[in-house]
Amino acid sequence: MKIVFPEINHVFDTDKDRINVLVIENQRLLQSTIYDIYGQTHGLDGRAVVSKDNRPIEFNKYVEYVSDFISLSLNRKPLLNKVASMLEKIALSDDFYPSSMTMVNAWEKHLFDLSMSLSCDIDFSNISMGSLIKASGVLFKEDYSSVAEKIIDYMQVVLEFDCQKLFVIYGLRDFIVDEEAMRFYDTVLQHGFDIICIESKEHECLPLEESYIVDSDLCEIG
Repeated sequence: MKIVFPEINHVFDTDKDRINVLVIENQRLLQSTIYDIYGQTHGLDGRAVVSKDNRPIEFNKYVEYVSDFISLSLNRKPLLNKVASMLEKIALSDDFYPSSMTMVNAWEKHLFDLSMSLSCDIDFSNISMGSLIKASGVLFKEDYSSVAEKIIDYMQVVLEFDCQKLFVIYGLRDFIVDEEAMRFYDTVLQHGFDIICIESKEHECLPLEESYIVDSDLCEIG
């Protein structure tokens, strides 16, 4: 994927063997760039453009903005709904259909038996494998000692249960040490994730980074 930002004369291409790191030291440009990205991921108009195979694609559908590493969660409702749908599809496949129907029928009978003590007639005929799966409270495990590990798992889940996206990650180098950043970059490249990191100041350039700097005077250094 490729992405271009207003007022920056560079095309950032994720199809390479290093991680794009955009450093914006000019505060006004940093603010307008981040506002543009955030707004477009929430359906607003903006000027940044993302493309795949040199064709523009929908920003809010194919770009994820990641900056709040503490509250970042895999357990987002759209992703959980897709997991439940996939589990239902597997449950109704040839390999699992007989056992799934046995469970549905058993649970329907159990509910019917429970309702016998009530003074009204209750119908449970709408019970299905899908409703049982959703009622089970499906969640991703989120026991992480590393922010980078959580981001990697988040990108993997989005790729598997949603679609291929470009992840714009802001402020990561301020949050993790260089050794962890190197492991993160290496994993990203091994998995072929599409990412660009944006920073507000320059850090020590790591071997897996391709850094592009816009300094406080708006001079661009590639």
